[in-house]
Amino acid sequence: MMSTQSRVAEADNYRIDKYCRGDYPQKKIEPEIRSQFFCWVSGLLILMANKLRHYLQGYITPRTFSVDDLERCVDYDFGVVGSWCHYLASYTDTEYSVVGKNVLELGPGADFGNAAILLARGASSYHSIDVNNLIDQTPDEFYDRLFSRLDEYGECSMDVGSLRQEVRDAQAGMKGLINYVHDQDFDLTRFKDESIGLVVSQAVFEAFEDYEAILRQLTDIMEPGGVLISEVDISTHTRWIRDFDPLNIYRYPNWLFRSMSFPGSPSRIRPHEYIKTLQELGWRNVVAIPIRIASQDYVESIENNIGKRFNDPAGQINALSIMLCATR
Repeated sequence: MMSTQSRVAEADNYRIDKYCRGDYPQKKIEPEIRSQFFCWVSGLLILMANKLRHYLQGYITPRTFSVDDLERCVDYDFGVVGSWCHYLASYTDTEYSVVGKNVLELGPGADFGNAAILLARGASSYHSIDVNNLIDQTPDEFYDRLFSRLDEYGECSMDVGSLRQEVRDAQAGMKGLINYVHDQDFDLTRFKDESIGLVVSQAVFEAFEDYEAILRQLTDIMEPGGVLISEVDISTHTRWIRDFDPLNIYRYPNWLFRSMSFPGSPSRIRPHEYIKTLQELGWRNVVAIPIRIASQDYVESIENNIGKRFNDPAGQINALSIMLCATR
């Protein structure tokens, strides 16, 4: 059994901020501290309701708002790509650019907004893969507003009309500058010959049942020097309870939580576990940058009410979401 001193030493080796460089703003979440019993029971009821909903309806949307909320969807995509680029610049300590990069997005969700924005910024090609085929959900009016915004910003490195045609071709299932793959096996080896230099994802890694297998595949397909950047939401997902008990999913023993899980539900993998796996696979400069953190008062109020595994010093339970960055 590992001693307390050894666990602390290991925790320091995988600290999520150990290798951070640059400017990383953090959002501190300060939930109102409530009854532990109320949080435990209400969280369990929500887990049960979510599992029943998934059984009846399947996976519907990756977002908390409708695809018909067009302006919000456009803002969301610009925000996601902007966040990736901001953290890439800080992580690499350079004026990082996607120009000339072959980009792979894991789990793009319901639209080709990120694809269009990355190509507009100069990416050579955009590839993506998803277990759920949600692309047909998005109305054409979304793309009208997206391309209007690109035209307004004047940031498009290619003709807007040509870019729009690339999106239409992808919607029709044709491979061009946009290569969208729907694959329930999530087999990344198909991209081995695509010279992938940048892998991106948004709130996807926490849904992988076998994240180690995904990282092994990425290790095999990435170009040397390629970069992985992925925002990972490691807190409770359901909005109502997320607001006042963001670490609710860590309250339950493994057997109970697994019995309430379904494809796409949070895996409860902590930052140091991602870091350790990537380092063991030979990735360099592996960083998990905290984006959202829980207040110390909240963490102290629940630390005796979460699983022993998550109370380990390496777990750094105050982290609610991270930007995972690594270089191949």
